[in-house]
Amino acid sequence: MDNGLVFTDTSFNKVKKYISNLCANNNSVNYVFNRLEKIGDVIIVGGAIRDIGVLDRDPRDIDIIVDTTDNVTLENILMQFNYSKNRFGGYKLLLETIELDIWSIDNNWAFKNKYLDTKADKIKDGIFYNIDSILMNITKDYYEAHYFNDAVRNKILDIILDQEIINENPSKSTNILRAFLLKDKYKLDFSDKLEHYIYDWAKYTANPYYEIEKAYEKHYRKKCQMELFNELKFYCDNKKFKLQYEGKIEISN
Repeated sequence: MDNGLVFTDTSFNKVKKYISNLCANNNSVNYVFNRLEKIGDVIIVGGAIRDIGVLDRDPRDIDIIVDTTDNVTLENILMQFNYSKNRFGGYKLLLETIELDIWSIDNNWAFKNKYLDTKADKIKDGIFYNIDSILMNITKDYYEAHYFNDAVRNKILDIILDQEIINENPSKSTNILRAFLLKDKYKLDFSDKLEHYIYDWAKYTANPYYEIEKAYEKHYRKKCQMELFNELKFYCDNKKFKLQYEGKIEISN
């Protein structure tokens, strides 16, 4: 990922313009955004901001956190549309060609499990990877991108969460899958913390290849790329790597 692709005020204005145009051209999207803002701040997080503001492309979907604990009203707003609800409490909404994934702040994984205080300014700290930790508050008109910009400048993919709660995240296979995809897509290196995470997962997972294949096909609805298996093989079968991370030989910097 080019070192110049940091998120700036110019990037922020690009995303604001994109969302404004989206609302102007899609009455359903406009309705949802307006109604959500009546119950709490509307905060867009993750890949959509990166895609629009930095990479100049349309996002696959838009992830939204609403700063509210009023899940009854939130669900009432969405009832008139065709939505699905996942097992973690998030809502998936398809409005023509626009896919919105919407969460109340108290259904965010890190907040729901009391790992962080349930506050809007803590959202950035509860996102798993630094390259995904980018957000903009549409209601209050500000953005937060320091984790993302550090990832770009240092070319390192890292886990933000504290060590003691990393393994509590319920989406391990998806996290591992995304690590390899993000690494290749943005030309990043893994941090030591992330390599530990991948190795521990591979060590204690009965069939890591199958789990990655299943996660890929569920997420992308197509067959897994063989390149992923080759990268995963390093962490599953590389004896020197295993010895390093089990502390039997020194890890060189």
